[in-house]
Amino acid sequence: MNNPYITKKTTRPRPWQGAILGICGFFTIVLGSMVPDYVTTKGAMDNGVLSALLLGCVTPILLVLREAWRCSKAKRIGSWFAYYRETSVTFDKLSTEINKNAVKLIDFFLKMGYLQNLHIDYENRFVELTADQRLVKANVYITVTCPSCGGKNVVVQGKASKCRYCDQPLQTR
Repeated sequence: MNNPYITKKTTRPRPWQGAILGICGFFTIVLGSMVPDYVTTKGAMDNGVLSALLLGCVTPILLVLREAWRCSKAKRIGSWFAYYRETSVTFDKLSTEINKNAVKLIDFFLKMGYLQNLHIDYENRFVELTADQRLVKANVYITVTCPSCGGKNVVVQGKASKCRYCDQPLQTR
């Protein structure tokens, strides 16, 4: 079953990344081996050109590694949400279970297109899970008797609900 919180951007194969790492890695090694000779025997202009070439070869490697890190982190966060039973989670719980900067990471990954089906409510300090399907059975219905009027209500277990007769909050856990 597919994870409803991670996007195709996180899971699609990227065959060109291996080619970039191989080609740029080769040139980085070649240029890096030239550095000791150039620093001692060549002029400042040659050293600048060598440094620019070296930087030009290292940059794509760093970009591929950054993309791999982002995909890995987004998959980890998406997997955590896929098995979470509630329909929302507080910032405090995210900070303790995922990372102290989890909310910032989730916001970043949502904006960059790595995560989906999540809504961050900064005012009330929680993240709402908006996916229709999850890897756990999300819609476990229970019957709750209202403590105020005694009315029987069928609600989703764990979701904040109100009595349909008197509008009082119900205990659903």
